[in-house]
Amino acid sequence: AARRACARPATMILCFAKYFVSPMDATRQATDDLAYIRAALQASQRASALSGAYYVIWGSLSTVGLLATWAVLRSGSPARATTWWLLWGSCMALGWALTAWQVWREARRSPAVNAATRRLGLTWAGVGIGITLCYFAGTATGAVAWPALSGLVAVFLGLGLWLNGLHAGIRWLMGLALPWWLGAVVLWTWPGPHGLLVLALMSLLLFTLPGWWLGRASGAADDA
Repeated sequence: AARRACARPATMILCFAKYFVSPMDATRQATDDLAYIRAALQASQRASALSGAYYVIWGSLSTVGLLATWAVLRSGSPARATTWWLLWGSCMALGWALTAWQVWREARRSPAVNAATRRLGLTWAGVGIGITLCYFAGTATGAVAWPALSGLVAVFLGLGLWLNGLHAGIRWLMGLALPWWLGAVVLWTWPGPHGLLVLALMSLLLFTLPGWWLGRASGAADDA
């Protein structure tokens, strides 16, 4: 069909025009494409740096919540289900409130929200929604057992780090997903209160500190 179309006089010129494109035009097009790719990558890296604040927010709250849960269990005092709902409900409510405040703060400082920022924001929103559903709906219906919840959180956070690093082209951020996934296997294999301490340590070292580093790198780039 393509050959019959090119045999027509009206379309013959269009069919053969691609063989006579100027090398300079082709070079210019390739340069523009590379510039676009480079700009998109830089935008993604900038968005990842901005998201470092959310790492610090959620990583810190998770560490505090996990340590508080471990302390209650170790105290030996009876704890009702309402205790855990109030503890983690408060942590999540504070986390979402601080997230909304950070979004508002960044929007005032930089009103132009690019596609990379929206993509990373939606990625972490999906991770947060997944964790929230597992905690509230999963445990309330009995579909998710409490001993399995810590491992599920580790899987979700590892996935978020992997996608964030993939979008931004930051390999070390992608690499952080591996210890989270290995940690999930450890938490499922050896369940118990000690898993709360393991997850708290992971939240501090593999989430809060990387977020601080991303924010620090963003500040250094702005000063330069």
